[in-house]
Amino acid sequence: MKNYIQRIILLGFIAISNFTIGQHNINGVWKDSSGVQFNNCYLIIAQEDSVVNMIHYLEYNEIPMVEYGKGTYLNDSVVYEVTVSQAVPGWSTKGIHKLVLSKDGNKLSGMFFDNKGNKGRIVFIKQFIKEE
Repeated sequence: MKNYIQRIILLGFIAISNFTIGQHNINGVWKDSSGVQFNNCYLIIAQEDSVVNMIHYLEYNEIPMVEYGKGTYLNDSVVYEVTVSQAVPGWSTKGIHKLVLSKDGNKLSGMFFDNKGNKGRIVFIKQFIKEE
């Protein structure tokens, strides 16, 4: 019985060590570099363990937009739902961003999906990188 309990504890530690929150701290300011029609575009992420809160300001063809959301950061993948509080006319007000963190921790890239069926590529570059 003692051997059985030790094995269960060992398996638990192995499972926990394989389930990582992520190798990088993604807190901070990220510049949106998705395309030339976007200006003054910044994503701010507040990460606490695997929980991510975000706010994203952008100007699309000089029309300002603000969206905010909450999601998860696990194994270098970031997924969050967004609500648009100030929308570009005709654009959706709800969506999801699915992003993957680069190996160096300085780029988030992936796709957005909105509730009108639109989707597209998005890329964010980390700003104000502190040298270790």
